[in-house]
Amino acid sequence: MGLAILAVVTTAVSVIAIQMINVNASTSNRVLAIRQVQEVGYTVSRDALQAQYISTEDDEDTTEVVELLTIEWVEWYGVTNTIIYTKDGDQVVRTVTRDGSPDIETIRFISEFDLDYDVLEDVLTLTVTATVGGFRQVSETRIYEIIPRARL
Repeated sequence: MGLAILAVVTTAVSVIAIQMINVNASTSNRVLAIRQVQEVGYTVSRDALQAQYISTEDDEDTTEVVELLTIEWVEWYGVTNTIIYTKDGDQVVRTVTRDGSPDIETIRFISEFDLDYDVLEDVLTLTVTATVGGFRQVSETRIYEIIPRARL
């Protein structure tokens, strides 16, 4: 009788422990996915708000990398900033060039990075989905509508 009670208690504790591990993994993945989506949204928004030029077309046919977004502006003292967003697998790659010096930043777990730039309305619509894999895979999607600064 004592062994039966011990077996029932042990089983219940094991089930509760497994459930807690599952919930913890799912929650961690969801938080990471949300942070990745927000990071892309914030970064693109910040860059687009400074833009004097925006293009969602691949400007150069000479490279194998497809440019998803190109943003440019000239600072008041003449420094030209060019930011090019590309997608490589599950990463969004942001390349910033200031007067010829490139700096590369990557954001991981991005499974979808779609852009639409309405030239007439001057609105950049960005759809970002982050998928964090492994145990308890989760996805998070956000849509951003960005209105660049007034053109000078």
